[in-house]
Amino acid sequence: MDQFVAQLAGKPGVSRILLIGSVARGESRPADLDLAVIAANLNEAVPHVSLATRRLSQITNLTDVFVFDAAENYVGRICQRSPSNCPAPSVECIPGCGAIKCLKIVPGFKARPDILLGARSLWPGEKQATLGRRLPGLGNATSP
Repeated sequence: MDQFVAQLAGKPGVSRILLIGSVARGESRPADLDLAVIAANLNEAVPHVSLATRRLSQITNLTDVFVFDAAENYVGRICQRSPSNCPAPSVECIPGCGAIKCLKIVPGFKARPDILLGARSLWPGEKQATLGRRLPGLGNATSP
């Protein structure tokens, strides 16, 4: 997770990086690692977020990266496909998928209104190292 944050901190279009979900809530056995990126400019941010996500997936495939616009409206998740394969002729790619390369639309998924509630700021703000103990099976992910 440190590498993910380091790769995105200060990149064009990236406003904030947040730890969300079960790890941010401090659950004792999280199923995966959920991250959120708030983008001031989706077209600028998403290519950087996509690359950082693909690099993170080499460490763990238990990661979802949710993307929000500047007003914190959910717009999609980062797809694990390379930009050259987006959108793909696949049942996973539905209308709207790939309108911004590597931004995936998940059929039927609606972000809960409180999805960012309890989020932990990874950038800018609190340093990732202060978040606490290591979690087995999630690479270098940590929990409060």
